Amino acid sequence: MLNLLITCVNYSDYLSYTLPYNVTIFDNIYIVTTEQDKNTHRVINKLNSIKQNITTLYTNIFFEDGPWGKTHFNKGGGLNFGLSNIEHKDWIIIGDTDIIYPSNINNQLPNLEIDCMHGMYRYKINKSEDILEAIKSYESEEVYNTYLNDAIIQYGQRKHGIIGYCQLFNFNSSCIKNGFSYPQGPTAFAVDTQFSRGYFPRKYRRLHKNYCLHLGETCKNWKGRVTKQWD
Repeated sequence: MLNLLITCVNYSDYLSYTLPYNVTIFDNIYIVTTEQDKNTHRVINKLNSIKQNITTLYTNIFFEDGPWGKTHFNKGGGLNFGLSNIEHKDWIIIGDTDIIYPSNINNQLPNLEIDCMHGMYRYKINKSEDILEAIKSYESEEVYNTYLNDAIIQYGQRKHGIIGYCQLFNFNSSCIKNGFSYPQGPTAFAVDTQFSRGYFPRKYRRLHKNYCLHLGETCKNWKGRVTKQWD
């Protein structure tokens, strides 16, 4: 079984493109958002009427001030809320709203080391009309390798720096047998890196030759949504 956990606050424009693909890949999708984000609710309800494998979790912890002072976007708190409300079973990706995951990922699960955290490269998509072509690349080995090479170049060579858009691990990993939680803070900056490196030592982190599709800009919304509407 493969699960996906993401936060989505003021990202419904991305979700409207990524969720239709991801809903066919994952057994369960858990989306942590706020009661006030009605646009995100509408996207989820539309897709859930088809597949019925999406669970919406509501919290305001994203914007609650903490011991650090003023909170802009506490992504770690939102993910902890999600983790405390789902079953810790089998495989999970803790990811991002603006990611479309590869359709072949389920076929790879039996070959993954159960104790490790697994990541993948990302291929950036800047226009919605390019999504379908990129999705089709998984059907052709030659085209797949072309996209993969571009994704490796885009991502860089940080082979042991598992990034937050795809943190794939199994709840039975020995690395988290004593429990785990996401670091919390005033922004989303570096919380994914802190989580992966805090619980999975370097020898337990794997970056595989696979890639997901990453829509739009990166590293711009650490303090909450500031970028313009996508597409």
